[in-house]
Amino acid sequence: MAASKSETNQVLLNEMAKQIKDLENAIAKQATEAADTIRELKSTIAKQASTIAKQATEAADTIRERESTIRELRMQLASAGIMPMTMATNDTSSSRKRTTSEGSSTSSEGRPIYEKSGSFFKSLESKYGVLYADRLELGQRTAAEADKRLLLRPAGKALTAAVADAKKNASAVAKGKSPPLPPYLALDDYNAPRFDPPPPEPHVFKTSELAIRLRIGKKSHTISFESLRHRTVWIDALSRVINATNNKIPASPPKQQPQQKARPIAPGTDPLPVDALRELAPSSLSPYAAPAQLPHPRTAALAALSELVAGSPEFDWNAEYQTRMARWVEASRSEASHAPEAELELVRFVGLFAARAEQVASIIIDELHLPLTSKTYTPKALPDAVAQTDEVYVVDSIIFSFADVGTGARPETDDALEMRMAHIEMAALDAVVNARIPGLATPLMALVEYRGFTLIAVTTLPVSEATLIASPELATRPPQGSSPAAAFAGLMADLARQLNLKPVAPGDSGVAPVFGPASVLGHRGSDGRYYAVSLQKLFPPDLPIGEMAADLTRVLSPRFVTLYPDPLVPDAFTQHATPLGTGAPAAADVGALIGASAYLRETLVPRLALALDRMDVLALDSVSLAAILADAGVDRRFLGLLADSVELPHVRAVLATEMVAIRAAELLARSLRRVVRARRPLLESGTRISASMVSENTANTLDFFNLVLGSSDESHAFWGSVLLPDVAAAFAHDVDASAIPRAALLYALEHHSGVVLAHTPSVDFSGPAPLGTNLDVVRGWRPRVTTPVPATLATSHRDYARLLAAEGRHRAALDALAVSLKAAALLHGFSSHKLGPDFLVASRYAADAGDLEAAAAFAGAALGVAPQWHASAGLAYVAHLRAAFRSGDVQGAAVAYEAAIACIAHHWGHYHPLLLEAHDTMGGLHAEVGDPLLALDYYKAALDLSVLALGANHAKAASYYHSVGHLSKTAGLHQQAINAYERALLVHQRCLGPESPTTAHSMYYLSEALYAKGVYARALDLAKQAFDLRNRLHGPASPLTIDSAYQVAYTADALDDAAAALPSFEHLLRYLQDSARSLSEDADAQRAAVLTEIRSITVTIVKLVFRTLPPQHTLILARVREARAPRLTHATIAHVMAALLSSQPAEYVRDVFRRVEALSPTAHTELAALVHVCEDDSVLLVEHDEPATQDASLRLSVSSFFHNQ
Repeated sequence: MAASKSETNQVLLNEMAKQIKDLENAIAKQATEAADTIRELKSTIAKQASTIAKQATEAADTIRERESTIRELRMQLASAGIMPMTMATNDTSSSRKRTTSEGSSTSSEGRPIYEKSGSFFKSLESKYGVLYADRLELGQRTAAEADKRLLLRPAGKALTAAVADAKKNASAVAKGKSPPLPPYLALDDYNAPRFDPPPPEPHVFKTSELAIRLRIGKKSHTISFESLRHRTVWIDALSRVINATNNKIPASPPKQQPQQKARPIAPGTDPLPVDALRELAPSSLSPYAAPAQLPHPRTAALAALSELVAGSPEFDWNAEYQTRMARWVEASRSEASHAPEAELELVRFVGLFAARAEQVASIIIDELHLPLTSKTYTPKALPDAVAQTDEVYVVDSIIFSFADVGTGARPETDDALEMRMAHIEMAALDAVVNARIPGLATPLMALVEYRGFTLIAVTTLPVSEATLIASPELATRPPQGSSPAAAFAGLMADLARQLNLKPVAPGDSGVAPVFGPASVLGHRGSDGRYYAVSLQKLFPPDLPIGEMAADLTRVLSPRFVTLYPDPLVPDAFTQHATPLGTGAPAAADVGALIGASAYLRETLVPRLALALDRMDVLALDSVSLAAILADAGVDRRFLGLLADSVELPHVRAVLATEMVAIRAAELLARSLRRVVRARRPLLESGTRISASMVSENTANTLDFFNLVLGSSDESHAFWGSVLLPDVAAAFAHDVDASAIPRAALLYALEHHSGVVLAHTPSVDFSGPAPLGTNLDVVRGWRPRVTTPVPATLATSHRDYARLLAAEGRHRAALDALAVSLKAAALLHGFSSHKLGPDFLVASRYAADAGDLEAAAAFAGAALGVAPQWHASAGLAYVAHLRAAFRSGDVQGAAVAYEAAIACIAHHWGHYHPLLLEAHDTMGGLHAEVGDPLLALDYYKAALDLSVLALGANHAKAASYYHSVGHLSKTAGLHQQAINAYERALLVHQRCLGPESPTTAHSMYYLSEALYAKGVYARALDLAKQAFDLRNRLHGPASPLTIDSAYQVAYTADALDDAAAALPSFEHLLRYLQDSARSLSEDADAQRAAVLTEIRSITVTIVKLVFRTLPPQHTLILARVREARAPRLTHATIAHVMAALLSSQPAEYVRDVFRRVEALSPTAHTELAALVHVCEDDSVLLVEHDEPATQDASLRLSVSSFFHNQ
C-alpha cells in the first residue's frame, strides 16, 4: 500500500513538471513575439519621425522663401515711395516670439522668467521675538492648552521693551531728533551664510500644470492657472462653479476684542470719512472696467486756497508760513497738547502752497509757446546781475524760476546740474524744517516738474543786501559778542548739532568755531526773523571728485549724515574747510568724510541689498523703491552698486528697471526742452506757433515711449547706442536689457516723466509700436510737486500703529494710522496715489479689527488711486479679497483673487514673488473658516512659486514650509508636516545661521510634529535644542522660552525621562511664581489660572521625584501608600504645600525621605500629606485671607506667600 501511494505521488510530480515546462515554453514564445512587435513599432516610429523632420525642413524652407519674397516686395514699395524705408527694412522675423528649449532661462517673450520684484509680508514676530515666526499655528495644540498658555503669560518683556523703544523714538522725533535706522539695516546675523539664489537656468514648468481648488459651500472645484491669462475662460469657469451651488462660505466669527476706551492719539483730529473713501473706489471690481474718474488730488486745496486769499491780491505767503512754523516748533518741542493741531495746520498750509505752485507753474509751462502778449503770467524784468538769461515770474508773492536752463541761452549740459542742485537744496531745506530750531527761519519752497521742465517756487522773503549778516565773504571773520551775526551763528550751531555736522575749528585760540557751510547766507529780515538761505551745500560731499560740478551734485543724504556715528564737516575738500590761519583742511575731517563714504558703500549698501534679497522690504515700484532708499539714507545714484550687491533676479530686475526709467525720462525731458528751444526764435520774431506745433510734444512723447518699449531695429539701436551707455555712465552698472520687464518699465517711465497714459492689458511689446500711433493714448502730463514735509506726526503715528497692531489692538492701530492718513491727505490731496500704501495697511487693520465695511472702503480707495493694471492695484484687490471673504461674499472674493493675479502678472510677470500675497491670503482665509485641506492647496502653490522665484534655500520659502507643516498637522498628515518642518529647519540653518530665532522656531515646530507622530526621542532632542537657543537669545522669562520649557517637560514625561523633565518643570514653576507675584490686585482670572497651573506643575514634579527614588525610598513610599493614612489636619497639609511653594519641590521631597530614614517624628506625617496632596484631586490651591473649612474640598491659603515674598 505504501509503495502504491509513493508511485502515485511520483506520477503527479511528473505531470506537474511537464505542465510547468509547457508554461515556460509558452511564456518564452510570447516574449519573442512581443520583442518582434516592439522592433516593428520602433521601426515604424523612426520612419514617421524621419518623415515629420523632412516635412518640417520643407516647411521652414518655404517660410524662408516667403519671407524673402515679402522683403523684396517691401523694398520695391519703399523704392516707389509707398512704404517708409524703416518699415521696409524691419525684419519680419523679429516680431515673432522666441521659443525656449528645455533648460533655457528665457520666457516665451524672449526675456528671463525672473522679471520680478519683492513681496509684501510682515515679520513682526522675528523683529520683536514675542509672537511666533508664523501667524498661522492651527492645530499646534488643543484650544484649552492655547488659551491656558496665553492666559498664563503676561505681556512679554521683549514686546514691552519694543513698545517702550518705539515710544522713546517717537518722543525723540517730537523733540527734533531723527529716528534710528530701520531694523533690517542693523541685522544681528548680517554675517550669517546667505541663501542660495535661484539657478540661472531653472526648469520652466508650464502654468497649465498648476491649479488651485476653489471651495464654494461643501464642494471643491479646480481652476488652472493657465485660465487666469484668458479672462473669458476664467469667467466661464467661475460662472459654472458659482452656479453649481447657492451656498456661501460662512464668515469667520469676529475675534473678541477687549472693550477698551479709545484714547485720543491726536486731539482735534477726525477719522477719515468712509463715504469719501467710497467715492475713490471704482464702480466695478474688474480690472477690465474703465478706471474711476477721480478728481484732481488738489481740488479741495484749490477751493480752500480761493477762500484763503479772497480779498487779498498780495497774500503774504511767507508771513503766514513763518507764523504757523513757529507755532508748530514751539508746540512740538514743549510736547504741548495742541502740537498735533499745530502740525496739521502747518501741513495743510504747505499743501495749499503746493497746490498754488502747481497751478501757476503748469500755466507758465503750458504757455511757453505763446508770445508775451498772450501769456497769463508775464516774466519780470530783473537786474542783469541776478537775472542771467532765464525767465522769472512773481505771482502772489511767490517767485517762480526755472531750475533747468531750457528757456535760456546757457549750455544744455547745465540742465542736469541745475535740476540736481534744486533737489539737493530741497532735501536740505526739508532737513532744516524737521530739525525745528526755534528762531531759525527758512523760505517755503516747492519744486514743480512738468513737461520736461522744473520750476522752483519760493516765497518772497523780507531780506535785501542790507539784511545780510552771514556769507562766504564773512566766513573768515567769525562773529563774536551779541551782534545779530553772533545770534545767527548760535542758531546755526544748534542746527549743526541737530544734523550731526561738525564745526570748522579756527586756527586762532579764543575764536568761536564755525558751524555749517560757509556758503549758507544769513539774513536778519525786516520782520526780525533770522533767515538761512542758499542751503545747497549744507551737507558734505560724498567723495573728493575734484570737479566742482561733481562735488555739488554728489552729496551725502541728510538722513545718512544725521544717523552716522561721527559728525562730518560740510565744507570738506573746499577752501572754506581750512582752519582760520592755515592753508589746508584738517586731516581728521577729511579722513572722517572718507570713512563715511566707505561705510556707505561697503556696509550700508550691502546691508540694504541683503534686506532686499531677504524680502524684509518690498521694492514694488518706483515710489516704494524711493521710500526704501530714503529710509536707509542711500541716494539713488547708488542703484548700480546696489544692483551689483543683490542676488535675487527679481530684485535686480526692479533696480535695472528703475535705472533705465530714470535715464529714459531725462532723455525725454531733454527732448521736450529742445522743442521749446527750437521755437524760441519764432516767438521772439512775433510768429505765433500753431496748434499742430503744440501737439508735436504729444507726438514726440508717444514716439519716444514706443522707441523705448518696442521691439524694432530702431529700438535695438537706441538701446545699444544711447540708452544703455547713458545708464552705465550714470550708475556705473551694465544693465541687461532682456532682464527688464517692459510693462514694469512702462509704469516706471510714466512715473518719472509725469506722462499719463491710457493702460490696457493687451499691449504687445514684441511689435515696433506697443502703444500704437493714436495720440489719444497720451492723456496728458501730471505735475510732480516736492515740498518740505513736516513728518513728525505722520512718522510717529504710523510707527505707533504698527506696534499697536503687533499687540493685537487693531482698532487703536487703525485710529493711529488715520491720523497719518489725514496729514498725507492734507499735503498731497485725498485722491493722490501717494496715499495708496497707507490705504492698504488701513484695510488690513480694519479687517483684523472686525470692521469689514471700513476694510472694504479702504481697499476700494487703494484701488481707486492705483494706476490701472499696476501691481499696487493687485495688492488692493488682495485687500478687497480679504474683506469680501470674511463678509461671506465668495463671488466677490473670487473676482478679486482673479484681478489680483492678473494685475500683478501684467506688471511683473507670472513668476513674480508678489503673487505670493494673493495665494497666502486665500490660504489663510480658508484656514480661518476651518478648511485646512483647501488652505493647504493654496500654500503649496505659494511654496512652489517661492521655490521657483526665490530658490529652495530662501527664508521666504522656509516660511511656506512652516505654513504647509502647520496645515498638514491640522489635517492629520503628520508625516507631511514632519517633511515640511525638516526642510524649513535646513533652510533656516543655512540662510539665517544656527543661532537665529527663526531656527529655534523651526526646531520647536518639528519637535511638535514628531511628538504628534509618536517619535518621542528625536522630538525631545529638538525640543532641548530649541529651549537652549531661545534661552540664550531671549532670556529665561521670555514667552518663547517658556513654551519650549513646556515642550521639553511634557515630551520628556511622555518618554518617561524624568531626569530630563524635572529641570524644565522646575523652570516653569519659577516662571509661574514670578508671574503670580507680578500680577495686579484686580487680575483675578489670571491669578486663578496661575495658581491652578502652579499646583499642577508642583504635583507633576513630586510625582517625577517619586518615580526616580532610590530603592530604599521606593520601599518607604510603598508602605505609606499601603498603610492607612494618618489623620491629616488642615494645618499639616497647608504646611506641606507652603514648603513645596517656598523651596524647590524636588529637593523638599528628597529631604522628607531623608528625614523619614532618620526617624524624624514629623517626617512620616509630612510624607503622608505629600502623597495625599499629589494623589487626591480634592485638594485645591486657591487664595483666601483665612483658611476655609474643609467641606467638599480642602482649600489652602497661599496669598500670604505671594504677597510676602
